Amino acid sequence: MFNGKKILGLITARGGSKGIPWKNIVDLGGKPLITWTIEASLKSDLIDRTIVTTDSGEIAEISKKYGADVPFLRPPELALDESSSYDAIFHALDWLKENEKIEYDIICLLQPTSPFRDCSHINEAIEKFMKDDNALSSISICEAVINPYKMVTVNENGYIHKLEGINTKIDRRQDLPRVYQFNGAIYLMRISDLITKGHFITDKTIYYQMDRESSIDIDEPLDLEYARYLLERKISKT
Repeated sequence: MFNGKKILGLITARGGSKGIPWKNIVDLGGKPLITWTIEASLKSDLIDRTIVTTDSGEIAEISKKYGADVPFLRPPELALDESSSYDAIFHALDWLKENEKIEYDIICLLQPTSPFRDCSHINEAIEKFMKDDNALSSISICEAVINPYKMVTVNENGYIHKLEGINTKIDRRQDLPRVYQFNGAIYLMRISDLITKGHFITDKTIYYQMDRESSIDIDEPLDLEYARYLLERKISKT
C-alpha cells in the first residue's frame, strides 16, 4: 500500500504468439521471459499483489513457481490474436471483485515482454504518478529510436515525400525535435478512472521516461537476440 492506496500489479500473458512461439516463456538468461517481470513486481515494495492473467496452464504454473498469484485462468475468448489487453484487465478486476471480494485502488499493468524494466522503474513511476493530483494515468516512454522527422511516405507514382506537417528544412540530426515512443513497460491508472475512461491514454496522462536499453520490448526474434546480446555483454563486464 502506498499513500493509503492498494496497488495491483497485473501481468498479462496469453499463451499464443505469432512473432515468437510461446514468447512469454521463451528462455532469456536461463529463465522464462515472464519471470523477469514477475520478479520486478515482487521486489517493488509499493505493489501489494502481483497477479498473472493467462489462458495457459503452463504459463500459470511457471508464474506460480516464481511467486506470482494466478487465481484464475483467462477464458480462451479473451486470449485471441484480436483480443484487447483491456478485455483481460477488466476480466481480472471483475473476477477479483466477484470471487475474492477484493477491490484495488490503482492498477500497474506490466507486460512480460519488457524484461529490463526493474523494480526501481516501477517504484519511480508509481511515486511520480501519485504526486500528481491532476494526472489520470501514467505511461512509460523512451526516446524514439527513429525520429519521424526523418521518415517519408511513398505516393502512387513511387516518389517519396516527408510526412505531412513535417518541416522539410530541418536536415541536421541535432536540430530535430526530440520525440518519444511508448515502450510498453509500465501503465498506471486509478481503477475507478480506468473503468470510466476505458483507456490508459487520456488528456491528463503523464509520462515516466526510461532509457532505451531498459525499454527493450520483445516482439520479434531480433528483439530477443538483442536482449540476449545485452545480457551476455553485461555478464562479461562483471
